Amino acid sequence: MYALWFAIHKENQYIALIFENAEKARAAFRDFIWMCTNHSITPEDNAILFTNNSKICFVSAQTAAKGSVKGHNIDLTIIDEAAWLNEHTFNDVVACLFPTLSCKTTNQIILSSTVGNVDHPFFKLVEYAQNHQYSSFAITKVPWNCVPGRTKRWLQRMFTDMRRKIYSARIFK
Repeated sequence: MYALWFAIHKENQYIALIFENAEKARAAFRDFIWMCTNHSITPEDNAILFTNNSKICFVSAQTAAKGSVKGHNIDLTIIDEAAWLNEHTFNDVVACLFPTLSCKTTNQIILSSTVGNVDHPFFKLVEYAQNHQYSSFAITKVPWNCVPGRTKRWLQRMFTDMRRKIYSARIFK
């Protein structure tokens, strides 16, 4: 949603949304097209161009890691589910983004994720940011109970359902 707000309210912005795989990038592209029905947009192959000359591109992490984001003057980059990317792919995406991110002082990068492997580079970045080793990073946490409808009863049901799922997976393998 922030990417959409950013594109609508700021002129001449280039926004890169990076997803775990091409299927998720395509699904997000379709969802954004639907959300933009009240705005004048031009859908392109993997991007949406707004009348204010802002553009949102939808890219898979694998494509970004191969350099598809190189050479673009990106104002906002959002990497979705960063902790679930293959570590090698994550490192390649960050390496490809670094020259673009370092050329402007106003650009932003948002790495979002649910909990994954705590040894993943994403969590190392979070840890460094929490310890103030990266002064320009800001950590925002959204606890499970901040989502409407997620109560202690919901949490208990989730744990019960997950135990059943894990148990049945072990038995029927």
